[in-house]
Amino acid sequence: MYSIIVIGSLLLFVVSEKSFIHFSRTARRAFWYVLSCAIFLWVVKWLQELEGLGMAWIMLTAVIAASVVEDEYLKKTGLTPMDIEATRVVRQKYRSPSGQGHSERIMDIVNAITRGKGYTAGTKQLVSRVSGATRKLQKGLHRIIQSVGKEELNFILCSINVPAMIEVAHTKTIKLLVGTRLKDLETVSRAAIVDGLQKIGLRYRHQRQEWAKQVILQTYGVHLTLFKAYIDDGGDYHSMYKLLYNDLQGEVHKEVLKHIRVQAEAAMEAFHQIDQSGSKTPGIVLKILSDVDDTVFSSGGSFPAGLDSRYPRKSYYPGALALYAAMDRHFAKKHHASLETLKSLASGDSPTKSRVPSNIQKLHPANLPKLKTSTPLKIPSLQVSNKSDESQSPLPGTSPEFYILGDLMT
Repeated sequence: MYSIIVIGSLLLFVVSEKSFIHFSRTARRAFWYVLSCAIFLWVVKWLQELEGLGMAWIMLTAVIAASVVEDEYLKKTGLTPMDIEATRVVRQKYRSPSGQGHSERIMDIVNAITRGKGYTAGTKQLVSRVSGATRKLQKGLHRIIQSVGKEELNFILCSINVPAMIEVAHTKTIKLLVGTRLKDLETVSRAAIVDGLQKIGLRYRHQRQEWAKQVILQTYGVHLTLFKAYIDDGGDYHSMYKLLYNDLQGEVHKEVLKHIRVQAEAAMEAFHQIDQSGSKTPGIVLKILSDVDDTVFSSGGSFPAGLDSRYPRKSYYPGALALYAAMDRHFAKKHHASLETLKSLASGDSPTKSRVPSNIQKLHPANLPKLKTSTPLKIPSLQVSNKSDESQSPLPGTSPEFYILGDLMT
């Protein structure tokens, strides 16, 4: 019976991905504490002489082991920086000795606060908080964020591990970033903040959801389109879909969806006006929704990833990457003029306001007609295609060109 309870608890943890435990680091660590103790006792219960100090030693070892595993796992797979092409461009654009120095100082502060957290089961951090050492480090972090210039702040947010910084920063520092200093942040820096909030956990933290909402509701037009693309470009399971339909809850969720709907309808109209390709589509955004295993590369017959054992595991299928490249080149050629216009609109322009009166200013809610709250969110029709010839065009009335790829290679 004891064995069934232990194994059942582990299975329940694995299959309940939307439970409170998975969205709270504290709850997750507590679960591993309890499970580790149970497993240790399970292994040594046949030792009849186990009592007193022996039992205490087992419990202590279990707690520390669970703490180390949780801390190291989160550092390697959870609290990772958003290293995408857009952040690399910002780093190159705004690189300076001062910016690099401040970035290194911030990460030194983050490491000083979190150092040894797993190996001491959080005891070191508790002592630091009680003694005031953590507070001093947080004040130093706050001073840097408050004092640096606009370009330097964007360089910092695109250079450091933002999730790790947000986890240790004081509440007033995060409020500063999403409040007073938000107007100084470029779109990719805003995306880095929301990405960081996602990675430390949003679903059961209302304050963090409010911070994410503040960033999104103050991002308009083309910049909101870019913001969504940056969030999706992270290369992990944190995505715009997860943010909207999993992390944000209640009224926050409704407000963000309404804002995106308003911006999307106006953006589609504005994009249509600048689309020089002659097509009748209201949007010029390319989206490729693709499977990975047994589509881009072989699973090697490894269940449950796939069944194709003709190629070694993780080997790319011949022509798979060439197909994506050809679709990208075709799209870029077809909409070259419009894409250049969009690029000029998005560069040198604050995400919170527009400098183009004819098209993009209408994307601000103040310049839009009132929309009924009952207006449904328009979902564009999907065009399924594996062709890329010039004569191929989306269905009338659809939004972006949309290609779905799934198990095409097998």
